[in-house]
Amino acid sequence: MKRAAKGRPTVLVAAGLEGTGRAGLLADAFAVHGAGGVAEGCVTALTAQGPRFGLLRIPGPLFAMQLDAVLAHSRPAAAKVGMVPDARTLAVLWPVLLRLAIPVVVDPVVRTSRGERLSRLQPRDFLRLAGPQVWLTPNLLELGWLLGQKKVPRGVDEVTALALALLAEGFSAVVVKGGHLEGPPTDVLVSKKHLVRLVGKRLVRRLDGRGTGCRFSSTLATRLALGQDGVEAVREAKRAVRRYLRGQSL
Repeated sequence: MKRAAKGRPTVLVAAGLEGTGRAGLLADAFAVHGAGGVAEGCVTALTAQGPRFGLLRIPGPLFAMQLDAVLAHSRPAAAKVGMVPDARTLAVLWPVLLRLAIPVVVDPVVRTSRGERLSRLQPRDFLRLAGPQVWLTPNLLELGWLLGQKKVPRGVDEVTALALALLAEGFSAVVVKGGHLEGPPTDVLVSKKHLVRLVGKRLVRRLDGRGTGCRFSSTLATRLALGQDGVEAVREAKRAVRRYLRGQSL
């Protein structure tokens, strides 16, 4: 088994493949590299997200072979889980991650930014992933959906309360991406050690600036793999998204 390049930890990424690289596995790989890691990926599904939308799930046996290939090559120091199309794929992936006993960042992606359905997973499927090394990074839409809320939370206090409710399910930490909050965009980090609100500046989104959530969660996973403190890892993830939106990185 080979190790990653000196000083660069391997991060296992399981996500859908979106060919433009603006979101999904390619965006994750760019973010991992930019954060100081080496990405090794397992494709959960093939997607087309241009003028026409399409999705093809990778069969379970082939997905399992991808995992075997990655683990035969290197030992990941952390993992990022993005779009998982269904419970069958998750049932192949999750026992492997549990055996590795590494930090895992779960981005609960179920729809594209345009609203197309990417995953059949339900809130209960994500809540069952709770564990002492599992970080959850929902945006506002995903936060409400995970907790059965019919309306999108808008205030920072409401978001904090819902994040704490998710934390109580047994996650190591919950980071709510607050880019759609009214007022200054504020990310909320809650864990057993921290309750931190990270206020940012509103930036004009690039026309091709999809995949900010992918880049955030992949950067976070990489910084955790490097042993960075949780708060500073979240700050670095915010910086990575800011650079991307400013056109300073892929």
